[in-house]
Amino acid sequence: GIGAFRAVRDDRGQIVDFTQQVTNAAFNQLIHREHENVSAHPFLQLTAHFPDCNLFDLCVEVIESNEAIRREILCHQDDSQHWIEVFATRLRDGVVTRLRDVSATKAQLATLEAVKQELYTLATTDSLTKVANRYCFDSYLRAEWQRLTREQQPFSLLLGDIDKFKCFN
Repeated sequence: GIGAFRAVRDDRGQIVDFTQQVTNAAFNQLIHREHENVSAHPFLQLTAHFPDCNLFDLCVEVIESNEAIRREILCHQDDSQHWIEVFATRLRDGVVTRLRDVSATKAQLATLEAVKQELYTLATTDSLTKVANRYCFDSYLRAEWQRLTREQQPFSLLLGDIDKFKCFN
């Protein structure tokens, strides 16, 4: 969804709100105002049901810094939550914003991260003994070698061979 807003300033020149210049249907749907005339509402009122999103502060930051901003913010409404990607850029004394719901993407990434962690555990652990395997040892050895080289510390390694290991198994 796309929305363009003009800054409303007080006597001291501070931004106190934004007035809508134009929004499309997707923008109105993302802020859950698809059945209202959003041009009749100030920006703070339009986004009041998302108190944790700080869209107002983000828009003010864009104008004051004169830098475009891209953020993913978690918005709560009632019992639901969703991730909104916000891209905002300055346009004269206003801001143009693009909102996109990225909740499905975030959920997929979380699932992939959990699977990745599970695969790493399977790859680094012996399935029978549940002890770290050779792959894990090599990875840990490499990391420690790099750390100790960086810190210029000595490195010691003690290896043992257990005869008749089956007795211990």
